[in-house]
Amino acid sequence: MKTPSNKKDVQRLLGMLTYLSKHIIKLSELTAPLRELIKNDTVWHWDERHDKCFDRIKTVISNVPVLQHFNINKKCTISADCSKDSIGAVLLQAGQPIAYTSKALTLTQRNYAQIEKELLGILVATEKFHNFVYGTNFDIETDHKPLISIVQKPLLSTPPRLQRMLFKLQKYDFNLYYKRGKELYIADTLSRCCAEKPETKSNLDIELESQICLIKLSFNISEVQLNKIIMETKKDVELIMLKSFLKNDWPDETNLSGNLKTLYKIRDEIYYHNGLFLRKNQIIIPKSMYKEMLARIHYGHQGISKSKHLARQSLYWPAMTAHIEDEVKRCKTCARFQNNIREPLISHNIPKLPWEEIGSDLFHIGNDTYLIVVDYYSKYPEICLLKDTDSKTVINHLKSIFARHGIPKVFYSDGGPQYISHEFEIFCKEWEFQSVKSSPQNSKSNGLAERFIQTYKKALQKSYTDRKDTYLTLLQLRNTPINNNLPSPSQLLMSRVLRTNIPTTDKILKPQTFNANKIQANLRNAQTMQKYYYDRGTTKQKPLDNGVNVYIRDKIGIREGVVKNRVRDRTYTVQLQNSNYVNRNRRFLIPIPVDKDNYNDEHQEELFEEEIINDSNSDANKVNEEISPQRTSSGRMVKKPVRLNL
Repeated sequence: MKTPSNKKDVQRLLGMLTYLSKHIIKLSELTAPLRELIKNDTVWHWDERHDKCFDRIKTVISNVPVLQHFNINKKCTISADCSKDSIGAVLLQAGQPIAYTSKALTLTQRNYAQIEKELLGILVATEKFHNFVYGTNFDIETDHKPLISIVQKPLLSTPPRLQRMLFKLQKYDFNLYYKRGKELYIADTLSRCCAEKPETKSNLDIELESQICLIKLSFNISEVQLNKIIMETKKDVELIMLKSFLKNDWPDETNLSGNLKTLYKIRDEIYYHNGLFLRKNQIIIPKSMYKEMLARIHYGHQGISKSKHLARQSLYWPAMTAHIEDEVKRCKTCARFQNNIREPLISHNIPKLPWEEIGSDLFHIGNDTYLIVVDYYSKYPEICLLKDTDSKTVINHLKSIFARHGIPKVFYSDGGPQYISHEFEIFCKEWEFQSVKSSPQNSKSNGLAERFIQTYKKALQKSYTDRKDTYLTLLQLRNTPINNNLPSPSQLLMSRVLRTNIPTTDKILKPQTFNANKIQANLRNAQTMQKYYYDRGTTKQKPLDNGVNVYIRDKIGIREGVVKNRVRDRTYTVQLQNSNYVNRNRRFLIPIPVDKDNYNDEHQEELFEEEIINDSNSDANKVNEEISPQRTSSGRMVKKPVRLNL
């Protein structure tokens, strides 16, 4: 034990003796010369009298009754501590010392991070007391709280130097506990007054350095690039502070800012070696190289998920994930070739009356062209064979249909040539109905007509194949109930079942009225379930402001333009580079990323605050689920099990 050299050393020694006071006879008499040295009005002066007193103290604490014989039936406790220059530890049974040890750190070990020094102290103490504790369950006391979580982690999740030390501790059965440093009286004193001269390099140092060299050699990196990272690391102010924190100790988290606040949360996983900071097997990149590393990560223009996986293999810096997301989102090349995003379904309002809102479209089977008109309330279809596709021909057929069923209030179409002609505009004014056109190349907005085209086209093709009457097929479509809760289109439109070649009774053919409120509710339930299943896997996109530069990605190809006006919910007017104007749905428009430095502190905060809306779990879907009960495909209501709220 080294002789005290100042008042603080004497105070530390007296603290240890106070802890052992119940085992020391006449302690006050023994320590009287030393207590004189710590008085405020006393000038420090160590003489022969104090040397004799110090020698007597060492003799007393290393003999009975202070130092006890080992008892095989009692549980052992190792109390270990590590200062900046040496390790101190004591083996205790029932709070009484059994053996002491202290060891000076080598020059290499003095450069370890504090957490590495603390674990090294535990390893040295455990190996020193091996004959006492091996094969038994014992406790270890440490004043370094982060070690508790490190010891509980899998070996693969710890830094290499700690990993090697933990591997050596695997043969021992111990429980690690945290104890405040000021309560580790003996271990703390021994760690600060070690008289042993440090070794130049121990065998343990060689093993630990070999472990880290293996990690370093595993990086596939050129010497030039490695030297560049080391040089930039030396210039990075935050990483210079990080090195100081690792070597000494971390301040309170509230006193940290910027990247250091993020690094504080993973401080147990960080270590320093030969100019590099590493987190497990990942190199911590200095701030000045973020842009270069992001360019390398996104060199192959992979998506966000792939780029993250690629980076996480060997790189780390605070907010790296957010920076990668931002880099991919701001890549103009990626935006140009981005797939059209499927958006949540916007359902049509359910009409209050039959034939109030209808949809129309043209379709082809073979060389024949057909006009289809579908009622949004009853789903009743009208189909006509066209001799040509002129507006006059289409208008004449529509007049015939309207004469049978009445004039609708709203007429939906896909905006084809027949529906945007001057003749059709006059027809709308004279017959007093509103014509609503879907955005070009977005047939989904006229979904009901499009769906019936598929249904009738299949039915017609099957009839042609079997050489059956297509009009009888159409009659059956009109007469078939929509589902278990809704009657057939003919019943909803005309309140009666149409007579077919299927035998039936007169009672069924009699006109029958339905409860309008019940029909509305059932239609709403069917629509809600349709939206629920459609919206899975969809993403809601942000509305576009006027003046935003966009890529138009449609059947024509990829073109650039500027948003000029928002026509409807998802329909925008876009001015092309040739000054022409086109209307397109939002799913065809991809905003061109704006060049912006995304490494300043303000923007980094924005990256953390940015919200990504995932409509597969959106609030709108949850509201729709609450409005109507969930039903099976057969229409049966699903009842959730009643569980005990224990």
